[in-house]
Amino acid sequence: MSLSIGLFSLERMYMSLYFVRHGQTDWNQQGKLQGRSDIPLNAIGIQQAKDTSRLLKDVSIEKIFCSPLTRAMQTAAILQEVTKCDIVYDDRLKERCFGDLEGKKMNTITTYLWDFQALPCPHAEAMDAFFQRVQEFLKDITTDLRTHDYLIVAHGGVYLPVHEYFKGLQREQDLMKIVPKNCTLTKFDASLSIPV
Repeated sequence: MSLSIGLFSLERMYMSLYFVRHGQTDWNQQGKLQGRSDIPLNAIGIQQAKDTSRLLKDVSIEKIFCSPLTRAMQTAAILQEVTKCDIVYDDRLKERCFGDLEGKKMNTITTYLWDFQALPCPHAEAMDAFFQRVQEFLKDITTDLRTHDYLIVAHGGVYLPVHEYFKGLQREQDLMKIVPKNCTLTKFDASLSIPV
């Protein structure tokens, strides 16, 4: 289907964006909050990434966009062995900074981490700023997009603004309930009107 508006013809295009949360780390296993702390994959996380890579063997991925934190880069490198495409690292895909809470066990943290109205602790990144930077990245990769399928390899927190961008999100709900498990593959279908 296409529409003509002024000098432009708008054609309805469809693109799939795949999202993979990084594999398990020792801090994941120990229930510690990571945020920007740069923790590598453990043996389980490496195997998780190998298992997830098999799900991509019949998917034509044009490019992998990846957080520059080690756990995401290691995951992306394993997935790239199957996708055979370039990896582009972008700081906007880093996990949210949780300031002084990083490294603490999740079951000892009494502050709700995903509050849009207040910082959970000193030196943390505000939720609005976090969502804005991730969604600015999404706008950049979809602006001149045609029919490419892309893969994002990032973090559990980064999944939230991605989900909101493509599917909407009730910010008042318990957002932890929709954060995917390590190395979960999620597909978002975006219908885009692109000038052609």
